[in-house]
Amino acid sequence: MLSIKNIEKTYHKGKRNENRVLKNISLEFPAKGLVMLLGDSGSGKTTLLNVLGGLDKFDRGQLDLEETTLSKYKPDVIDLMRNKHTGYIFQNYYLLPNDTVHDNIAISLRMKGIKDPKEIENRINQLLKLVGLPQYKTRKANQLSGGQQQRIAIARALSKDPNIIIADEPTGNLDRRNTLQIMNILKQISKDKLIIMVTHEEALAQHYADDIIRLKDGQIIKSDHATSTSTLDTTTESDIYLGDLDHLHASKADHHTIDLYSDHSQRTPIKAKLIVQNNTLYIDVANDAFKNIHIIKDSSDTKIFEEKREIIAKQETTLPEINYPPIESTESQKGSVINTKQTMLMAASKIRRSSRFSKALYASFMFTAAIFAIAIAMFANVYMFDDDAFLSRPKAYFEVEMDHDMATIESLENQPFITTFAPNTTQNLSLQLPRFYNRSSNYNTQQPVVPLSLLESNTIIHGRMPSTPFEIVINEHLARRMLNDYALREAGVTSFDDLLKLSYQTNLITLGGSRIVGITEQNGPVIYMHESLIYSLITVSPYTAYDIYEDDLTLLQGRLPETPNEALIPDLDETFEPFNYELSNQTIHVVGTYDINDEQPSYLLLHPSVLRQVYVNNLSDNEPLYYFINDQDAAETYFNEQNVSFINQYERERDLEQANRLTSFSGLLIFTIIAMGGSAAAY
Repeated sequence: MLSIKNIEKTYHKGKRNENRVLKNISLEFPAKGLVMLLGDSGSGKTTLLNVLGGLDKFDRGQLDLEETTLSKYKPDVIDLMRNKHTGYIFQNYYLLPNDTVHDNIAISLRMKGIKDPKEIENRINQLLKLVGLPQYKTRKANQLSGGQQQRIAIARALSKDPNIIIADEPTGNLDRRNTLQIMNILKQISKDKLIIMVTHEEALAQHYADDIIRLKDGQIIKSDHATSTSTLDTTTESDIYLGDLDHLHASKADHHTIDLYSDHSQRTPIKAKLIVQNNTLYIDVANDAFKNIHIIKDSSDTKIFEEKREIIAKQETTLPEINYPPIESTESQKGSVINTKQTMLMAASKIRRSSRFSKALYASFMFTAAIFAIAIAMFANVYMFDDDAFLSRPKAYFEVEMDHDMATIESLENQPFITTFAPNTTQNLSLQLPRFYNRSSNYNTQQPVVPLSLLESNTIIHGRMPSTPFEIVINEHLARRMLNDYALREAGVTSFDDLLKLSYQTNLITLGGSRIVGITEQNGPVIYMHESLIYSLITVSPYTAYDIYEDDLTLLQGRLPETPNEALIPDLDETFEPFNYELSNQTIHVVGTYDINDEQPSYLLLHPSVLRQVYVNNLSDNEPLYYFINDQDAAETYFNEQNVSFINQYERERDLEQANRLTSFSGLLIFTIIAMGGSAAAY
């Protein structure tokens, strides 16, 4: 059962060229019969047909089909309904022209989930018998006439045993004889199924339809049973059939013959002269009683036939029964029933049958398409790339031009948008590789280092967070780059686990905990280090932070530092007395001596804040400072208000990477434009 209620459909809704095609249409269709939609071009009949068949969506209303009710267009539900209940016959047939009749119908059966070759063969034989073309099973579709192709299209529509058949002007491209053959088939089918057909031929509708629905301007103006018509004119109205007229006169003189035929529609006697002069025929009519006078030539639309006009009576049409079981409810074929190989073969076949010029065009288009595809890929590569492709530091990294004044620096660090101040430095780490072929080896890597305070514990994807000052974490991008290095692979370092077994050496005292302990997914190919370790590495010897040795340090004389301006010195082998030490415009109080695991380093152990001041004081006046930012907008607003020059390093690095990629891309883009222009000109 199919019905619609208050269906509305508008094209270009809300725009200047808005077109309301269907206006509040409600219809209820019978379970079987031939229903014709009749109307002028633009009346909405094809749109209504497409809505009924699920080929077009509606804006408002309700559609009911069997057990399903839709008040909104849902593609997945519509697809299921369409595949289960509806078959389609189109004006242009839409057969695969280079496939056989058998294959055109078999595709529809496979879409329905039928895979058994014997069952497919049986159903195709029955369908071809029904439409009177059993002998054409192996013929290709493009070898058939229009009428034959439409009959195959009917067989294809019936192949999935639908309840409803949607027919969009199925006789529109056929001559009168084939039109009648197709209509007789559809009329017979309509005894068991509902056929909804669009046509513009009044006589055809009156002769064959069970119900006629007339549309005008998107509305139903009339819906009723068709008026019984006993006969149907099978000829063209403009043609003249002499057998239907009275032969009033025949005259012969020499080799001239003149005949007069009439349907007695003219009451006034005919008075005319035919005059031939200079190979020109003149007709002299004595009165103006005739409505029109036409001269018929070979090129005229009007044709003259000797016989009578053919009229057929309305009669019962009998077709062979289609005798196979209905398709059981089964899951339809998912995906395309035409595989990639078949698609390629179809394309190759079409190219093979083309002319040399067409083949050259195809080759040109394929070449241009390949270049264009590469250009599109490179264009995407210019504007869409990962941060790891260019980042040298973590993402929120600002370069700031300001005085190297510690009070100003510390004041800036108190701003809520600042994560931390960081030195702009790289460090060389010497990784201790496992013994390989009875020899030990080192692997040196020079990488940017950043404070451990920037590392978020939930970003560790392998290993753990550092627990001692000499433990470090590396970025995943850097880790993968190291694993791709031949020297590491040669030494058997091929996984994240292998990397976490490696220790490293620096120019400081190397204790047992100097190793990689974790790998993070945070952006930037960097090494995350304890801040005190960073300043100890970058500050000119003999200054080092004492908190990195806290667990290994032995106090020998004096006491441990208690304030940032207090320090320790190595053991002097003599009685120690506290003293002051001038360093970077500040006074350091040396309060004791130490020993580290029987080593005797000559380091002055200082507080990390003192080391940071030493680092800043050693910068040249024009060197910028670097900060990691947690709120970019707030930082930019603050620096602009304070008239402080700054650069967003992330944006600068990204723009530079994009510019480099664009430079590489521009040449190919120009070549692609030239190639496409050449192809277009050739076409």
